Amino acid sequence: MNGVLKRTETVSSALIKAAARLKCAGVENPRQEAELLLSAATGMKKTDIWREPEAVIRRDMEKFDDFIERRATGVPYAYIIGKKEFMGKDFIVTPDVLVPRPETELLVKKASEYNENSGIENPEALDMGCGSGVIGICLSLKHPGIRVTACDISQESLEVARHNAGIHGVGERMEFVRSDIFSSFKDRPFDMIVCNPPYIGEIERGSLQRELAFEPDSALFSGIEGMDFISRFIGQSLQHLREKGILFMEVGDGQMEKVKGKVLKAGFGRYEIFEDFAGIERVIAACMK
Repeated sequence: MNGVLKRTETVSSALIKAAARLKCAGVENPRQEAELLLSAATGMKKTDIWREPEAVIRRDMEKFDDFIERRATGVPYAYIIGKKEFMGKDFIVTPDVLVPRPETELLVKKASEYNENSGIENPEALDMGCGSGVIGICLSLKHPGIRVTACDISQESLEVARHNAGIHGVGERMEFVRSDIFSSFKDRPFDMIVCNPPYIGEIERGSLQRELAFEPDSALFSGIEGMDFISRFIGQSLQHLREKGILFMEVGDGQMEKVKGKVLKAGFGRYEIFEDFAGIERVIAACMK
């Protein structure tokens, strides 16, 4: 940072310097992020930061300085503080997992609505490519009778998901399996498969926001056009669904037409499309008939 923060400094002074550093680095909403990082570093409540701008900060200034520097270089805020809110709950996140996005809440909501109305007792669900585990954990919290298997190719991701499941009290009701798509499941069927796949194309890499460079490539990119994982996944998913089973999947902006074609080619009888808050076709639900 320009001008190293002193061990004791007023809230106002610290925030002015921090916000200026973040603004110079091109961070959106620099003042707001500086306040959030100050709260995370020092334990100060945000209301106290607003109410007492001339209060002297006497601890953790070096930690705050480090947080600001890391954010200025593009490290996502969630990685710096080690957690991210999703559907009103906090989840541990590390650089081994994707930072959960608001768009994925639509995926969980639609899967949850289906479960409420399916009439299936104690359904078995698969959270494919679980990452931090937010999808499967939220479904488990909402539906005590559901049995969720969370799988990921990354053992590190599975450990984060297992940790989050324990924090939220559903660890004993979930199974965690390392798998490259369905490689560890053979002919095992499920009532529901839910997936937020990697769907960004390599051709887009150069135009993406810099924060994405800190997230795991395997959770973001999938071939030149972002369809490699999706193609493999859809092609194998039908054989892992029971007769009345259903597939829910998040899709990238502009990909839905290609995805619909692959869904029909794989043998699914019908599908439904759901738009996110921005009007983008974001989630597809597919079933046999």
